[in-house]
Amino acid sequence: MKRYTEVAASYGRRHFDLLGAALILAIALALRLIDLGSVSSNLTADELNDLQNAYRVIYGQAGGFFGLDWNQSPNLNMYLKAASIQVFGDSIAGTRMYSVVLSMAALVAFYPLARRRLDPLPALASLFLLATSLWFLHFSRTPWVAMSSVLAAVMAAYLLDLALEKQKLWLFALLGAAVAFGAYGYFGGRTLVFVVAACYFIACWLQPKDVWSLTKGFALAGVVAFVLFAPQLKTLLEDWEYANTRPRAVSVLNVEGEYLGDSNRGEIILHQTLRAARGFLLLDKSVTEYGLWARHRPADWAFIDQATGLLYWAGLTAGVFYWRKYLYWWAFLLIPLFFTQVFSVGTPDGSRGLMAAPLMFLFVGLGIQTLLSLVPKPTSTPGQTGKRANGQTPYLTAGRWLPGVVVVLALAIGAFNADRYFDWMKEPGALAARQPAIAGSEFHHFRTLAREMSREGQLVSEEAWLRYRRMVLGPEAQ
Repeated sequence: MKRYTEVAASYGRRHFDLLGAALILAIALALRLIDLGSVSSNLTADELNDLQNAYRVIYGQAGGFFGLDWNQSPNLNMYLKAASIQVFGDSIAGTRMYSVVLSMAALVAFYPLARRRLDPLPALASLFLLATSLWFLHFSRTPWVAMSSVLAAVMAAYLLDLALEKQKLWLFALLGAAVAFGAYGYFGGRTLVFVVAACYFIACWLQPKDVWSLTKGFALAGVVAFVLFAPQLKTLLEDWEYANTRPRAVSVLNVEGEYLGDSNRGEIILHQTLRAARGFLLLDKSVTEYGLWARHRPADWAFIDQATGLLYWAGLTAGVFYWRKYLYWWAFLLIPLFFTQVFSVGTPDGSRGLMAAPLMFLFVGLGIQTLLSLVPKPTSTPGQTGKRANGQTPYLTAGRWLPGVVVVLALAIGAFNADRYFDWMKEPGALAARQPAIAGSEFHHFRTLAREMSREGQLVSEEAWLRYRRMVLGPEAQ
């Protein structure tokens, strides 16, 4: 028995990071499944439109795999959501499982990405803080299409780092596949093309002796991405005006008259850049508390809580100081934010900017690692070697107990975020911010109507829903 205990203990010491990651992922999954069908207790118009497009996929009315959904995005997300409904059930929880699965996949890929640059403890802490972040947890339980781009970004960042180290063509081919997956998802995922292109020039600059092999690898990635996306590109080009309806509608450059006090395009772009930086880099709450985006976080809440924000800023500072080592992280963080925030209305937008979340928490992990590195390693009491004079264990310096503080702090921050999320989702203000929406208690009525109309390839209009609602609930239904 003692032998097996020693073997288990030895395995635990050698693989504590993997065991820790598994435990964190189990906690993350539990947080995503708790009351999934009832919190939040209503469904927004965007969620219902996605649901109807999933029904159209099920009934063969979606225009094929390479068609476009109601948001003029590729149909891939609708096929994934349709699969979620068929596997997990045609219920509120079933449709929300789409985001649960994608967010869990992103978390699984996040840890090996973090370990490429971080020690086990900072990597585990950043994984836990990302998994429990109110912002990321909210979108992990909301059936909105942005999560597919998050998964694509994490996969691309990991494969890029691995390909640059190994210089294997098959890794570059997988990188191209990740870029194509991003392009098939939420429109923010298309920015991965520009990210990887920028990383090619960065790699050639940092590794001038490997320019030829890098050129072959990135060229292969480009070819793979193009071939995989070509059928969808054909659809986009054939109906270019319709395919760009959504981008035109949210483009800040198409706003007539002034936009937030600016009328000159140069001033608009400058101030949009500053708003994005204040929201995603400085975590300025004052620029995130207006308009539609109140549904994405509680009032007086930045994208990251204040305690994690301090670690984030420490990581950003270290990322500037050791810029050569973390230059690829900067590319994956800043380039998607530039395209999705600077040129669209409502900046800073937590939905369009969700791709930044894993990169922001990589810098959180870097902040933890930097702070740990500043503390001296454990030593004995001055003048002693090994043990104290009374035979006790060596003197405990800050370097010995600080990792425990990191664990306790991460657990406290995660518990605070999770508790705040579930409290916020039950607040009347949060439910009101999600309007227009339907109550969860009326979902089965909406589902019946939506399925009937989806068989004919139609979407339920607000007028059709109100008419049906009065019919099934009575004339007094408002």
